[in-house]
Amino acid sequence: MTGGALLAEMLGEAGVGTVFALGGAGHTHFLLPLEDRGVSIIGVRHESSAVGAADGYARATGKLGVAAIIAEQGLANAMTAIQCAYMYGSPVVVVVTRWIDGWIEAAGEVPVDLHATLQPITKWARTVPSRRDLGEYMRTAMRIAQSGRPGPVVLTVPQDYMAMAEEQRGPLPVPALPMAPAASDEAIEAIAAMLAEVQRPALVVDSGCTGDHAAAALERLSREFGLPVFSYGGARGLVPENDSAGVYPWAYAQVALPASDGLVIAGARLNMWFGFGREPRFPASLRIAQIDADSEAIARNREVALGVVGDPGLALAQLAEVLAAKGLGWSRTWLDDALAERREAVAALTSGEAIHGLDLARAVERHRPREGCMAGDGADVLNWSYGAIRIARPRGYMDHHPMGSMGTGFILGIGAAAAELEAARAEGRAAVPVTLLTGDGAFGFYLAELETLARHALPMRIVVGNDAQWGTEYHGQKIVTGRHANTRLSAARFALVAQGLGVASAETSAPETLDTVMQDFFNGPAPALLDVTIDPEAGFALKADPRVSFLVFRDLAAPEG
Repeated sequence: MTGGALLAEMLGEAGVGTVFALGGAGHTHFLLPLEDRGVSIIGVRHESSAVGAADGYARATGKLGVAAIIAEQGLANAMTAIQCAYMYGSPVVVVVTRWIDGWIEAAGEVPVDLHATLQPITKWARTVPSRRDLGEYMRTAMRIAQSGRPGPVVLTVPQDYMAMAEEQRGPLPVPALPMAPAASDEAIEAIAAMLAEVQRPALVVDSGCTGDHAAAALERLSREFGLPVFSYGGARGLVPENDSAGVYPWAYAQVALPASDGLVIAGARLNMWFGFGREPRFPASLRIAQIDADSEAIARNREVALGVVGDPGLALAQLAEVLAAKGLGWSRTWLDDALAERREAVAALTSGEAIHGLDLARAVERHRPREGCMAGDGADVLNWSYGAIRIARPRGYMDHHPMGSMGTGFILGIGAAAAELEAARAEGRAAVPVTLLTGDGAFGFYLAELETLARHALPMRIVVGNDAQWGTEYHGQKIVTGRHANTRLSAARFALVAQGLGVASAETSAPETLDTVMQDFFNGPAPALLDVTIDPEAGFALKADPRVSFLVFRDLAAPEG
């Protein structure tokens, strides 16, 4: 068995049905066995696209995401996507083929220590030392990527190992993953005791809390005990978001936190997107219990009353049992009162002569398939989406959180679309297209991937909110200095670009016909793109009016010293 065939067999046994790759002769002997096994190979136009799509595939399926690139020029290009996967905690294996050993010093063009470069943004990065060790190194890579807090690993393989044949001794070395740890009974009892002493509790969940057990536990905690759920990142949709049921995106509901007196945080790190857990967003008096599989995440940036190490989903299921035994429950009326001002202000925003970014998001929400995956990207356009888009299923949402790298939503969406196509073929049904809502600035980063959508007939519909500027920078500069610099873009005709790359497209700028155009777009073919000209001044409110600001920076404390 050749080295490439061995890796293909191992990935097939692990359930990987799609691999993302940039064309490279170095991994020919890896890709051909994948193709022979019936694994789909999605060829992309940039190395970050390959890794980012593998990340999106992992987020959408819960399985391992796999990308294949070459080391010499390719790995440098892939760094952004690797870091995004690392910060999110996505189980991705990046198979990197490099020159054979004899070429390294002789050529000398690649003096960079790749392991040292990758160390801060991967869970594990190694070069396979011999063909004999290839299976063991791949098994280790797959296990590390999926164990504990998941994350990307990079396995570098000298390209001659891929073609080198060796007898396979014994069964394939497919990894057995360690079971996630449950929290101790004492810890769960302590959280329940804390909740019993408060009147206005809430749950905050982020991407570290996923999976079927987490979805079932959160649904029960919300329905049976009246606990509000504020979700972010990949945790959105674990419980169907529904304002009337107290299940909100974190970005929308965070303004209610000062009214709460008790908080359970599960799988969320108190980073910038959470105001570092500090005042004014998190009152000093707020009692917090934090649950995370990674002990290093506990009490980062602020102290918590209780820190619990364990699988967040399992811990929440344990918590539901204890709350039921104690007969506890709460009213959510405090949340309605705390969000009343925001709700009224958001409802008042609407289009004038130009389409408002919030009205664009509302139109997308009215017409997109709710059972499909939703991807978000951009800055102002993404921010407006929090006022309208509600996610209805687990693994049904992804954006560039937490790194915030523009353009990432598109390549994540490619991975989700490939995963949906794989599932639809296996189940003998029509694919439900992924919806991407993005801004014109962010969309420009990976524009060539439109051709990837067309070539592979990937089910995705893209809505571009086009205000011909870097909107969040434009408004931020104007507020701070009264001027702006380097914020304007041209009024690009993305519909024409899409047509040239083989993707069906349309465009509109009229508020009065937006709903009709959107309905026709979502009833049409996929892949497809809709270019919507939006009001370039509407984003000012996102910076100037706290009632409608969904991603907040102005309250972050300045560093001491």
